[in-house]
Amino acid sequence: MRPGKGRSNVALERIIISAIIPCLTAGAAHAGTELWVIDEAVSSVAAQYESSVDTSGTLIGDWDQEANPEGTQTRPGFIGGSGNNPVDLSVDQFTNVNGDFQPVGGFGLNIDTDLQLISIEGLTLEMAEGDSISMDLTAVMLFETFRSITPDSLYIGGIELPLPLGSGELTSWSLVMDGVSSGLMVESGKPGTWMFAVPATMVVSAGGTVQGAPVELPPLPLPVLINGTYTELGDDRIVLLDFSEQASETQEFDPPIELPDVPLELPTIIPPGSFAGVILSMVTNSAGILVGADAQITARPDVQDVPGDVTGDGHVGVDDLLLVISSWGFCPGCDADINGDDYVGVDELLVVLQYWGN
Repeated sequence: MRPGKGRSNVALERIIISAIIPCLTAGAAHAGTELWVIDEAVSSVAAQYESSVDTSGTLIGDWDQEANPEGTQTRPGFIGGSGNNPVDLSVDQFTNVNGDFQPVGGFGLNIDTDLQLISIEGLTLEMAEGDSISMDLTAVMLFETFRSITPDSLYIGGIELPLPLGSGELTSWSLVMDGVSSGLMVESGKPGTWMFAVPATMVVSAGGTVQGAPVELPPLPLPVLINGTYTELGDDRIVLLDFSEQASETQEFDPPIELPDVPLELPTIIPPGSFAGVILSMVTNSAGILVGADAQITARPDVQDVPGDVTGDGHVGVDDLLLVISSWGFCPGCDADINGDDYVGVDELLVVLQYWGN
């Protein structure tokens, strides 16, 4: 008994405890969503992003009888004929991103092993600051054979010509769950381990630089099936998540999108050493995007210092209440002595009740 504390006060404390225990223990086995954090050291994400743009059109010499009589003329074929005539061609542009990173982030988890229900919300996988993934931009040009006049040269067509457009890096990449995903858990046959699978939609966003200029990839939805296991052995709890999915979309433009004419200086092929002035006229016929992710995630509870959490499990609930009750009275140095006065009593009880469910 605390020095100076009367028997009537002790009796009052016990009456209070006996009155509130049935109310608190009736429905407190599971107290809502719990924050879990990703173990970056043993988690990984393989990111994939590809885009393609299909264009077609013509190129023609910049010769003009009045404005540019010394300009280049183009003539389809090996012989070429006469005059300044357009040459058919196509240009396909590609963006390619493939790389791995160790993700940081977390999610909210609500598990009821009695009902075998699970829900995941706010799952976020982000590239850590300072990491990056390389990005390459290329184009493939295909044209028919033609000759140029002034300068005289032969351009052999029918062969895809790769044209590097530049390179860059993505310095941010994130996958963020849209909404809440729920499912059923089944016992795996191993003690304290359940398996589950929940469908979800992850929104993929990324940004970085290309040739020093900033670039942002548009947010894209990625439907996934998250497979996982939940293991609970004593105080040790762990969740393993994995998914591997791709999503693609192609849009055809009818009518095609006209692009501004572009003047170019083409290096001569046969013979080399000079440049032919041409004007490129193109339209965009279609565009496609593919996004994918292969994730292997390990996560653990985010145990924080919560007032009233005398058990140290990051949650204030029945276990904390029972520890306060079992430690009731003079108890120097014990975990349940929240205010540090070497006595566990009503003060500790009120703190547990104030932060109940946190």
